[in-house]
Amino acid sequence: MQTENFIVEEIDISDVLVGVPRVALHLLKEQDSAFKLLSSLSYFRRDILIVEWVTNVFSSIVSIACQRSLKQMIQ
Repeated sequence: MQTENFIVEEIDISDVLVGVPRVALHLLKEQDSAFKLLSSLSYFRRDILIVEWVTNVFSSIVSIACQRSLKQMIQ
């Protein structure tokens, strides 16, 4: 796909979640065979939440910095 100023590559992500069951983590039974999957999925979810938190913090910092610079320009 090409836009006005740059080219965006289309990435096929259809098989990313092939091994992930389509059921909530808390509904999976705690068996020895499922324990490895449960721990991997819970670590994955924790990492996603950490990235989301860091992104929100960074976004807030940038937003506050923009507001302060705008206030200084007005004064």
